[in-house]
Amino acid sequence: MSVPSVPELLRRGAQAPAWVSAVDAVMGEDWAHLELGRGSAVRTPADEGRRTGARRRAAIGGALSPNPQALVKLIGSGGTATSRGLRAQMDYLSRQGDVPLVSSESTFGTKLGVGDAAQIAAAWGLPDVDRGGADRTSHFVVSFPQGTDPDAAERAGRAWAAALFDSGAYGDRWDYYTAFHKDTAYPHIHVVVGRRGLDEGQWLRVSSRGELTFDRLREVQVDVAAREGIALTGTTRLSRGVHDRPVPDAEYRRARAEGREAVAPAHTEASAIATAAEILDYARDYQGAATSIAGQAPEFAGRLEAAAVTILAGRALAVEREAAPRLTPEEAMRMAETVEEVQAEVRQNFVQLEADIRSVENPAKRAEFLRDLAGLKAEAAPFIRDDAGLQGYRAEALHADYRGLTVAPGDARAASIKAEAEREVARLAERFGLQPEATLARFAAETVSVGLGRDYRAEELAERASDRAARGQSAERVDEATAQLADFHRRAGTIYREAAERVREIEREDPRGAPDLGSTRDAAGGRGQARGGEVRAAPASRDDDAPEGRSKPERPGRRRERDDDAPEGRSKPERPGRRRERDDDDRSR
Repeated sequence: MSVPSVPELLRRGAQAPAWVSAVDAVMGEDWAHLELGRGSAVRTPADEGRRTGARRRAAIGGALSPNPQALVKLIGSGGTATSRGLRAQMDYLSRQGDVPLVSSESTFGTKLGVGDAAQIAAAWGLPDVDRGGADRTSHFVVSFPQGTDPDAAERAGRAWAAALFDSGAYGDRWDYYTAFHKDTAYPHIHVVVGRRGLDEGQWLRVSSRGELTFDRLREVQVDVAAREGIALTGTTRLSRGVHDRPVPDAEYRRARAEGREAVAPAHTEASAIATAAEILDYARDYQGAATSIAGQAPEFAGRLEAAAVTILAGRALAVEREAAPRLTPEEAMRMAETVEEVQAEVRQNFVQLEADIRSVENPAKRAEFLRDLAGLKAEAAPFIRDDAGLQGYRAEALHADYRGLTVAPGDARAASIKAEAEREVARLAERFGLQPEATLARFAAETVSVGLGRDYRAEELAERASDRAARGQSAERVDEATAQLADFHRRAGTIYREAAERVREIEREDPRGAPDLGSTRDAAGGRGQARGGEVRAAPASRDDDAPEGRSKPERPGRRRERDDDAPEGRSKPERPGRRRERDDDDRSR
């Protein structure tokens, strides 16, 4: 089986609905068939987290102001473990004495030579003979774009080293020396650092989990370069749509020795999926940010939309640079921060509204408020594309349950059918430990979104748990309660579907509409009521059974007695174990 290319996966992912996670979107129907071996790079949706807030801001800022990229490399095999290795490295970096080596700012930036290697090795604790273990030095290269003024590049490179290793801002200070090379197309500075800290003895480590991350190395380069008038952007390869795997240092060395171009390693199936999923996430970030600023800055919103289109097509953002609107890196980052602040404010408002709704005691009212809140979340979803949970509230993301019946105002026969269905569902809800009025409120529309369905299901689980507690019954396992609720929704869905079919039959028999309102009382069992031209059929048992006009929500677990005039001759809730005829019919379907 051939490995799908990243552009192929991106095309698939771009066609997926917004509420589908990036991994599921690029996987499509193949998700269940992928064999993920040990060490797989694929991240499940719940574990996606590489796109930190700082990375998103940098990516959006970079798309708005696509300047040349900050470039910092930690040379994997560039460290030394002995004084002899340090001397050889200093000789190489000084171009055999033609390029000055300069000490750290804390040692006044004095010029060094190969003859100083023994003194530096002693200060850094490098032995004469390799004793094994990790290297005692780290070797960084900080590069600048073609055409950069060499003096400005050297000052920026020295400032970069001082900010990271001489400031004490990252847990310790480390000694270093630098060598600036301007004999290549890209001026660059080598920074060799003694890894044992000067103050605390802390070992220098650069990792995604520590204080010194690779993102931070690039961010500092962007900052110090800006002070020298060098405009850079510090974004990741994937945020720019660069989907080829990085070329290892060893391949660069082999290619140079063999006189050929370095070749990037091919993607595995897992790495292709992980790469495409993260690029899709960045594209969604750009789309959300574009929507957020479209009213105030349509030109820049267009730039972000174009960036999303570009990377989803499998192309890198660098090719779009000439068409970019003019923004300084600082202005672009401020705009990205503004987008993030607006999105954070919206999220916080939702948190507060959810807390307010939880404080409402009436479960039917809670259901109505949750529906209103779901509408607000649906409106906000296009603005916050990176929030997969929020995308589930979009109107097109339909939940399989909570599909009620709506009828036209003034249609007495349809209203009667709906009222009868609601009475049946209310009784069914009680049997399953659910609050009847709240249940009918949840079924008040023909459809609900996936997000609102999740909210309603959480309410039902809580109601069922309260009902069992009130009856003195033991708590259910979550899977048991979930299975019971699935059974309830299967039965309730059948009731509403059959009612909807009866309404359609009426419409087919008499397309002109409902009979005169005077027949409403007979059609609804003598309990119909017309309000403003709309007929609402109340339940046969009590006035507060219908969705409107209820007095108080029923306490969980308490079963109300019904009048004897319920439809189909039912008088009281059946004893546990006794099933209605309809239930037998349901089981046979």
